[in-house]
Amino acid sequence: MEDTKKRRNSYLLCLKEFKIGAVVTAVFIAISCLTSYFMGYGRDPKTLKLVFGFPDWVFWGVLIPWFSIVLFTTIYGLFIMKGDEN
Repeated sequence: MEDTKKRRNSYLLCLKEFKIGAVVTAVFIAISCLTSYFMGYGRDPKTLKLVFGFPDWVFWGVLIPWFSIVLFTTIYGLFIMKGDEN
């Protein structure tokens, strides 16, 4: 009986972590794709601005979202996520 409770609690914890990871990843991918599309597609090359040597749409649509998701994942994994070592 105790083993069943432990497995169920472990399963529920994993399911919660999976849902958080899936939703956050989907949001960051959507932000990245939409920002890149609206800032970069069909644009006159003469209007491109450079931000730290990158075209502005690459900086705001690729670099910032992906650096943000790495930062989120690191903070979540180190400080928020719980293990089932009980």
